Amino acid sequence: MVYELSPLLLPFALTTVGVFLPWYLVDTFSDDRFQIALAVFSLSFAVWSLGVIGRLSATTVAAERLWHNVRFAGPAFSSVGYFVFAAVYTNHDTWVQRRRLWLLFILPTLTTALVWTNPQHMLVRAAVEPSNSGPFMMSFTPGVWFVVHAAYSYALVVVGTGWIVSRFLKFQTDSYFPKQTLSVLVSVVVIMAAAVGHNLGLTAIEWTPVGGGLWGVIFTIAVSEYRMFDLSPLARDVVVENMEDGMVVTNADSEIVDVNSAAEQALGMSGSELIGTQLAEVFFATPETIERALAAESSTQTVDVQQDEQRHYEISVSPISLPSNDAVGCVILFAEVTDRVERQQQLAAQKQSLERQNERLDEFASVASHDLRNPLSTIDGWLNVADGALTGDDVARDEMEKALENIEQAHERMDNIVDGLLRLARAGRVVDDAETVELAAVADDAWDHAAVNDCELDAAIPADATVDADRDRLLQVFENLYRNAADHNQKPVTLRTGVVETEDMSTDGGFYIEDDGRGIPDQITENIFEHGYTTDSEGTGIGLSIVQDIVTAHGWEIDITTGPDGGARFEITGVTISR
Repeated sequence: MVYELSPLLLPFALTTVGVFLPWYLVDTFSDDRFQIALAVFSLSFAVWSLGVIGRLSATTVAAERLWHNVRFAGPAFSSVGYFVFAAVYTNHDTWVQRRRLWLLFILPTLTTALVWTNPQHMLVRAAVEPSNSGPFMMSFTPGVWFVVHAAYSYALVVVGTGWIVSRFLKFQTDSYFPKQTLSVLVSVVVIMAAAVGHNLGLTAIEWTPVGGGLWGVIFTIAVSEYRMFDLSPLARDVVVENMEDGMVVTNADSEIVDVNSAAEQALGMSGSELIGTQLAEVFFATPETIERALAAESSTQTVDVQQDEQRHYEISVSPISLPSNDAVGCVILFAEVTDRVERQQQLAAQKQSLERQNERLDEFASVASHDLRNPLSTIDGWLNVADGALTGDDVARDEMEKALENIEQAHERMDNIVDGLLRLARAGRVVDDAETVELAAVADDAWDHAAVNDCELDAAIPADATVDADRDRLLQVFENLYRNAADHNQKPVTLRTGVVETEDMSTDGGFYIEDDGRGIPDQITENIFEHGYTTDSEGTGIGLSIVQDIVTAHGWEIDITTGPDGGARFEITGVTISR
């Protein structure tokens, strides 16, 4: 009898069937190269298993040599099938382009041909001898081509496994998709361990085909139960890498584990720099904003990224959960909305500007209807007096002179009011054309223009101190504050100017104008900058309002305090003073 049955044949018989289990899922594969890889891999292991069955059941050396020849097709072609699967699955398409796919089969085909013609050249089996021990009837010495065949097969398997491991390690953080990882790698490890163990002489029987049968079972479960191809790198690279929006994947600890090309470009960092970074180190937002976005089932927030210039991004957060409902991380999609945010800011600024203009129009209307009415009434009354003085037989010269004097005073008041309105209109405009000016020189020029008789100026501003400002409007700040000190003190005062030092003694604080007069009562400091507010019956209530508008237009702030001598002290802060 040439062949004998043995219990050892059962695992290999089951393997011959088991390797075809994934075939019923063939429609799941969107790429026909997956189908080619599956067909080659399954058929190779089936032939391999049949070859081992024939060797184990053979009772003669000739019969065993025949099945040993059949068995060689298994390792020769299965490694190619596995390599094609790994290349397509991990998107290494360059290696398995359809036009060059046949090149991978040249060496396995040549190996098969050399096996069947081995007696003529002895390249595969250098020597064949009967064996009286172990389950096989023969033993052989590997030839040169056997070594080439083995090296080629192992190289394909190692490269393919390396691709799968490296790709999944990119996702594998804190048990990220562990079942998918194990489903691919465990079966490959089993197959390689069986093959290496047999080639090293650790096992007499070649159990490698049984590992192939185990692969068929695991692979079928991976595709049908764990939705292995739902998150295949092929789909990820085709869809995610071509997205216009940036994508960031984080684990449960908010650590970045994956990014797409759009994210790298938007954030100005490479993938290797971003992976392993905490999310809060990339997106500038309060911890509460980040935590609120990550805790929600889905959320949209607007955050900032600071690079060479500030950019604004709208992020959308979606959690990632395993079938056990454990949250393992989240996917963050973000789109740049810098232009939209800047437009909103411009609209808000325009709205504020219009509101200020409306307020100023109201102020003009108030002055025109109220402040100008008083001097006009005065002029009208004194015109009647002058008219009466002229209609008599004798001209009442004294009454005429008095009437003309009062009319002149009323005219001057009207002129002051109109001049104040013009200055008020100009004061509130935002400073767009600032120039570098010498602060001490502006203060001195303003003193000459103010013409406050009998008052003195103690100037302590350094001569080399400069600021960026509208010189004409800054000049008016000093003039108005000088006049305010002179007009609201009964006796001549000494005014002092100087620089406000910050806590670190730098000169970025601002400057001040103070006097040694009677000061300003606390109860009126809150109202003193309001338009029209004055404690002088002859005043317009516009001077300090203009000062505040000019200061605000420069982006500065003004406060009222008490000077060291008890007088009023006006501090203009937020000013960058250069030396």
